[in-house]
Amino acid sequence: MKILLATASAALLITSAAAAQTTSGYGTTSSAAPAAATGTSAGPGDPYDDAPDQDAMRERFSDRTFAKIDANGDRMIDRAEWGQFMTQWLAERRERFDSRFNAADENGDGLISREEAARHEPILAHHFDSIDRDVDGMLSSGEIRRAMRMRQHRNN
Repeated sequence: MKILLATASAALLITSAAAAQTTSGYGTTSSAAPAAATGTSAGPGDPYDDAPDQDAMRERFSDRTFAKIDANGDRMIDRAEWGQFMTQWLAERRERFDSRFNAADENGDGLISREEAARHEPILAHHFDSIDRDVDGMLSSGEIRRAMRMRQHRNN
């Protein structure tokens, strides 16, 4: 069963422009925002072009993201394609988190002190007290992930 999928969690804004998209080379170009309109194109459909405005940029992002998820190019996203995309996206997100956490954890004890946070993650340092649930003066990866989930849910 094929479905057309739109979800806020993947930051997709699938519009009628997505249905009218054409594929050219490595990028996609929406009929609503042709690459030539940006003036800096390396060629038609250049996915790294500057968008002339925020709406065009969102449409181009949506078109490229939709095309990336739609692995078989049939302009519909089925459960298998969505599952594959989300598995990859979540793995990349976890890898980025782990990489940043490990970089901030200078002494390798699996925790981030207030001083380590101040040196490596200023935003984390700013919110340190509200994230440190057990009030031990250290942040675990679990405490940080919990704070990130809470922030995400507040914003949705």
